[in-house]
Amino acid sequence: MNDVTIEIQPGSGRQIPDTDAVSGLISSGVASGSVVLGNVYKLTTLDDAIALGIDADYDSTNTVLVYEHIKEFFRMSGNKGPLYIQLVAKTVTPAQMCDPTLTTYSMKLLAFSQGTVNQLSVAYCPVAAVTDDTALLAAIPKAQLLVDKAMATHQPLHVLLEGVGYDVTDSFDLRSMNAPGVSVVVGQCNEVQQRAVIYAKSAAVGTALGTVALSKVSESIQWVQKFNLYGDNLSDFRISGILSTNLTDAQLAQAHGDGMIFFLSHANYSGIYFNDSHSGGDATTDFQFIEDKRTINKAARLVRRALLPRLGGPVNIDPASGQIASADIKFLESLGNRAIRPMFSAGDISGPDPDGSTPPFTIDPNQDILQTGELVCDLRVVRVGTARQIKVKIGFINPNS
Repeated sequence: MNDVTIEIQPGSGRQIPDTDAVSGLISSGVASGSVVLGNVYKLTTLDDAIALGIDADYDSTNTVLVYEHIKEFFRMSGNKGPLYIQLVAKTVTPAQMCDPTLTTYSMKLLAFSQGTVNQLSVAYCPVAAVTDDTALLAAIPKAQLLVDKAMATHQPLHVLLEGVGYDVTDSFDLRSMNAPGVSVVVGQCNEVQQRAVIYAKSAAVGTALGTVALSKVSESIQWVQKFNLYGDNLSDFRISGILSTNLTDAQLAQAHGDGMIFFLSHANYSGIYFNDSHSGGDATTDFQFIEDKRTINKAARLVRRALLPRLGGPVNIDPASGQIASADIKFLESLGNRAIRPMFSAGDISGPDPDGSTPPFTIDPNQDILQTGELVCDLRVVRVGTARQIKVKIGFINPNS
């Protein structure tokens, strides 16, 4: 029968949910209530932690800062997440927590999250008070190995280590340790430091993790307009037990120059802020700051997801030139550029425009895929800059001269 018929056509599809805020925390803890050491739990709100028995009493009874870090994560992230947590025995060192060859710690947390964790904090609170940075220094190379392993298994990651034992009077240079996927947080909440001697060398890694989760991948957690950390217990701060008012300019400059992340305040401006978003990459790398690594990690996730269905698929060859057929090049390039388009639209990258004349994802047709079986693609993006310093030239003018 003749009729006007409607046929539903596939459109652009649903937008893939933004998973940039998915985070993880591995910390020293104690089995209690519903908490089993080594198990991984998914938290969507602070109430989920409380339901497990992780509350302020849990911290004070067991002399840990698990609830403190979780509370700060959700305070700063605005309940963005989720947050995957794993508690381990107090005898487990930060190096062991990070070690990718030990499958019961961070690797287990990443596997439980199905590789969705983008940033992982490592917190350490052993039985005895930490007096030096030995455990911290041992953890940094292991954390970078974890980052490398995560990238190799398609789970791009950035690690924030709690700078337990850090001494601002005897600092070390993180930039020299070839750990671009690792940051060290040494800023301390003054109120927490006064609770017990065991907390004297701890650091507010939960605050940093929550701020990273809240930020876009291209944003520095230093951004004053967006990331005022003041609130809850954080009304004053320390570094390695030294109160903010007693820290000298030289000490702050040393810690900053060595790549540490800590709190500071700005003259004639209320609030508490991070000094920067340092990572362990030196001046020869593209990854000196957290946002550098998060931006490239996000691009890697998006492009892999777009191209994975083509793995093992046919690639036609022009029989005359031996090059990859132009139609195949156009199709494959469109997949890569479509995948990266949300980052451009969201301001995660400055460009190039994936729909422009010089898109960021390209494929050289002149490659011998018949011989190698390998399709080489190239993705080049311009990152978003950060106004780390603002210089204003000021002076008088004489309108009569």
